Amino acid sequence: MSKPGRAWKWAHVVLGWACVLGALPAAAQQPESSPQEPPSQATRLLRAGQAKQALALLDGHLKRHPQDDAARRLRIQAHLILAQPHAAEPDARLLARKHPRNADYADLLGSVLFHQGKVKEALGEFDRAIRLDPQRRPGHWQRGIACYYVGQYEQGARQFELYLQVDAADVENAVWHYLCVARSRGHQEARKRLFPPGRDPRVPLPEVYRLFAGRGTPQQVLDRLKEKNDSQGRPLSQRAMRLRRFYAHLYLGLYYEVHGDIPQAKKHLDQAIQCRLAPHYMWYVARVHRRWLEGKLGPQAVPPPGKAGP
Repeated sequence: MSKPGRAWKWAHVVLGWACVLGALPAAAQQPESSPQEPPSQATRLLRAGQAKQALALLDGHLKRHPQDDAARRLRIQAHLILAQPHAAEPDARLLARKHPRNADYADLLGSVLFHQGKVKEALGEFDRAIRLDPQRRPGHWQRGIACYYVGQYEQGARQFELYLQVDAADVENAVWHYLCVARSRGHQEARKRLFPPGRDPRVPLPEVYRLFAGRGTPQQVLDRLKEKNDSQGRPLSQRAMRLRRFYAHLYLGLYYEVHGDIPQAKKHLDQAIQCRLAPHYMWYVARVHRRWLEGKLGPQAVPPPGKAGP
């Protein structure tokens, strides 16, 4: 992912799929009689926050035009906005089969699978995308996260190390690297290998970094949520406040999990999930993590007992 998009890296509507979904608005340029008109209308509905209406329109259109890949991609987007990744899977699989040499479709299927907690299968699709397009390997943070849930901690750590080539200032990347190293080598080694702090302006990620570095407290993370204005003194929007709340509770949940306090981890993950940020990729990560703590991701993704090593 390019450097200019780093600050909103985790919050894109369908992360990592720019080449797949980015061209969708072009459908609006079709003539009135074109079968592309319903996808154009669906695009406008999705932008207006009317995902259910867009989905109904796309269902009817695809019955008449089943070969319309753009409409099928839009229907995947609508399902993810509605927190229905299971309903998006048939379309994602069909597109991946139809375009077996297209890395974007492999990544798309991998993300849809991951959102359902099918982590091992998702990891296979992410690896396939990288084989098809090796240049995406350094930026594939989704793969690193998937590695964590299937116990491939060394591979996960390596993936986040590679991401430094894309952006060395991303606090979330540093935290996920810490989690992988803590699970494989213990907290002392994780702190020793913690990436240097970068200028990540997203609140409360600087406090999250200090927490994992052993120089901060969970309360300091939560205290940032009391702020009602941005750095320029302007009132925060409801969405901005919700994003801050989400990041705080997600990473507090991960902090407590890796330190063995599972009740606190579940409590904070529940609060993160309640922010209802679909189709935000990391919101889906919160849902997967919560199910992982319950041992509900299957035998290939079972959480380790207790805290990470000393």
